Amino acid sequence: DDQGVVSRSAIFAYDITERKETITRLEQATKELQELNDLKNKFISILAHDLRGPFHPLLSSFELLDLDYDRMTDEERRHFIRSGRETAVQLFELLESILSWSRLSQGMLKVNLGSVNVTETIVLAISQLSIVSDAKNILINFPDTRRTEALADPEMLLTTLRNLISNSIKFSEPGSSIDIAVFEGSSINIVIADYGRGIEPEKLKDIFKITKSRSTRGTSNETGSGMGLLLCKEMVNKMEGKIFFQSQIGVGTIATISLKKPSL
Repeated sequence: DDQGVVSRSAIFAYDITERKETITRLEQATKELQELNDLKNKFISILAHDLRGPFHPLLSSFELLDLDYDRMTDEERRHFIRSGRETAVQLFELLESILSWSRLSQGMLKVNLGSVNVTETIVLAISQLSIVSDAKNILINFPDTRRTEALADPEMLLTTLRNLISNSIKFSEPGSSIDIAVFEGSSINIVIADYGRGIEPEKLKDIFKITKSRSTRGTSNETGSGMGLLLCKEMVNKMEGKIFFQSQIGVGTIATISLKKPSL
């Protein structure tokens, strides 16, 4: 009033809880987007390295053929042509794995889940890799003849098995063996065991991380990028299954695929 005495007061209150929650969500979303962007950049960098590497021996082979073709023996020419072809095949397989993994990750590949004969699929995968295993004189043991069914996509299961068995061959010593078995319980477990060099604990921990460079040469100097394992992981996930590894340096590695039983 005129005397300076407060006779009334007004208090205005605003609930800013919702606004604070919105700000927190936006900050979290921004952080996740930044992490995804960093992840993408690192992955592209690794892929660029893996793709560039094989080109050096390929270009060297072609250069030698171009410069010294007339002075080479037939055997030398065949050697460089064979070397170039092997490198080209490796590059093609890497690109195929990258494309398949990308399409799977984005949900662009149709998954046809149904009852699949696991035994027949394993036998087929072994057969398709017989040239590779024979070249290293590696015996693949799969004595199981029982018909075992699992919930899977037939092509994805075949591709996954082929990748895992190929990996076992790659890291097994010439003249050794690989054991494959199927166990049936609450789920269908496919176990692939080799007795090769094994995987270091640090690499085993990061085996399915796309930002980790996985290029490791095999026991006969075979090359690879590790993209096949990422593809296996993605395919097994799409089949509603699980995949995991156990390994010990100097003892070997066990890869296990766990799949659901088909509905009756």
